Amino acid sequence: MLPILGALLLVWLIAWLVRRRQPSPAQEPYAFTREEIASYNTALPKYMLAAAACLLLGGIHGLLVRLPAVQLWISLAGETRTLLVEGISEQLVVGGGAVMLTMGLTCYALPNLIGRPLRNHCLARVSFVLTLAGVLLTALTMATIGLVEAFSIHAGATYPELRARLGAWERLPLWVFQGARDAGYVTFALLIVLTVLSSRNVIWPKHRRRLTRWLLVSAAALFLTVVQRLVRDAPQALSLPMAGGEPDILVHHQGYMHLHLYVGALVPVAAASFVYLLQRKAERRTDWRRAEQVLAGLAVAGAAFYLTRVGLGAYEVHIAANSGVPEELVPYTLGVARPLVLSVSGLALLVALAAHFAHVAWLARATRSYLPRTITGTLVVSLALALLAGIHGAVLAASPPMPPPTSAAHHGALAVGTALLLPALALADTLLVDSAGAGLTARLSGAGLGFLGAGLLLAYLAGLGLGGPAASLAASGLQLAGLLTFALHTYQATVGYRRALRARLHLLQPAGARPSTLALLELPRSQVLLIELLAALAGFPGFGWLFAGYALAGALLLYIGPGIAWALIPSILAVSEGWLHRLGWNVLLLYLPASAIASTLLLKNRIRDPQDTPAGGSGVGPH
Repeated sequence: MLPILGALLLVWLIAWLVRRRQPSPAQEPYAFTREEIASYNTALPKYMLAAAACLLLGGIHGLLVRLPAVQLWISLAGETRTLLVEGISEQLVVGGGAVMLTMGLTCYALPNLIGRPLRNHCLARVSFVLTLAGVLLTALTMATIGLVEAFSIHAGATYPELRARLGAWERLPLWVFQGARDAGYVTFALLIVLTVLSSRNVIWPKHRRRLTRWLLVSAAALFLTVVQRLVRDAPQALSLPMAGGEPDILVHHQGYMHLHLYVGALVPVAAASFVYLLQRKAERRTDWRRAEQVLAGLAVAGAAFYLTRVGLGAYEVHIAANSGVPEELVPYTLGVARPLVLSVSGLALLVALAAHFAHVAWLARATRSYLPRTITGTLVVSLALALLAGIHGAVLAASPPMPPPTSAAHHGALAVGTALLLPALALADTLLVDSAGAGLTARLSGAGLGFLGAGLLLAYLAGLGLGGPAASLAASGLQLAGLLTFALHTYQATVGYRRALRARLHLLQPAGARPSTLALLELPRSQVLLIELLAALAGFPGFGWLFAGYALAGALLLYIGPGIAWALIPSILAVSEGWLHRLGWNVLLLYLPASAIASTLLLKNRIRDPQDTPAGGSGVGPH
């Protein structure tokens, strides 16, 4: 119960701070201007950029792990495959791509549904930073731990020995970084709740505001996914013993994924799609009521499936702990009732997806004359493929208690890609086109959505045994092409935002009004670069940045550089096996010169030549 109480305490603390910093709104009815309602739209590009970067990394990773030589090497590493393939892919594609897009689209849709801006922009920024940092650091930690374990297993070590040797070095970093990501989820869920609750006296159409109740359900789902992960990954004290001594967690992974993705992410994406489509047609109250019914169906069906899995999991754990039935026979104790209950909940989710598809197809038909074909066509095709994944899921639910795990995994990949990722990418693409205009990268990105959809379908068929390894590799290539075009379009369309962001950030710029005292020494650029090169060769980069006047950048390098050179790399060498262990300290002979040259070259590009400096100015400074 301690992690759950800690999460609740964190929510209360954030709510208290937000309420303390902002005065309560007036009790009489009031209205916001359109500019105030859309005040946070200028920050939406950061969600697009973060999602594009994570998805691009996920696409590159997906192609690399399906190369025949790499796939063979990973398969020979045994249990580390889960960490190197599924774990990293889930972090980058789902956590960094789909969830980040969901957050951005929610920040776009929610103000348009309640007629007021987000309650606290600072809270939105905190949730963004925590989620993105947690996702990237978790993926990096998984890659580091997985590679160390894989090298050691190839050298002859066993997986249990490695787990015992790594100990807290494996669990603690993942716990911390996943905790940062989950704190971002909780903060964003709290932002949704506070924004909706603060709109009670806003003058705005009620038929729009009714849709926000399902965004509150999605916020509750995000919070429950955090609690469920704490329960699932908690120490053995929170686990319930199965027969034979193997621990099992009360909450099932399938229920976690359905709650996280269908209720926590799909509902906000669907709401944002409805807002965009309905605001660009001759909207009626009945249209918004129909959209509310669709959101209600998705939220209720997803929650019902989650509760069904939780109930079955609790029953099976209870039976295994008290009746002595072998673990593999526990799912059969319910007989026909188990597949019947699961099939009913799966069919309810399939019906909700079908209603969503029908409503989007109707809206696409009504708006086809004045909306880009990219968004309407992609939404219809992607949801049609999602229905295929839903039918597969209903079949799996009605099948015997132990379905083939690979079949379930490919069903999940197709469902997430077509029901969540493709619609979110299509809407994000369209919002970027609306803000930056249609150019070459926009047309390429529209074609890239087709590549991504074809890659998802081909990967699904390859997982069912059609086409073999070549089909799986081609599917990864198509997906990477689609994600690459989206990244290019996002980078081109956000040039104004990035230019303004560089003007606001001062991480790599010396202060003009109060220059660093080290910069007043007016050392020539050659001496500053020599200081940086020699210090970085010793594992202490940053001294040259300090003498150039870049105080914050130099301090960060002085913190991070020695930690990598004299703590992280030696730790990896100590726990690894095989050629990496035999290479030993020679790794530093490669790392130290490479890092020193990179830091020196970067500093060289940031400071001026002495002859380019105005009279009376310092010998160093930014371009």
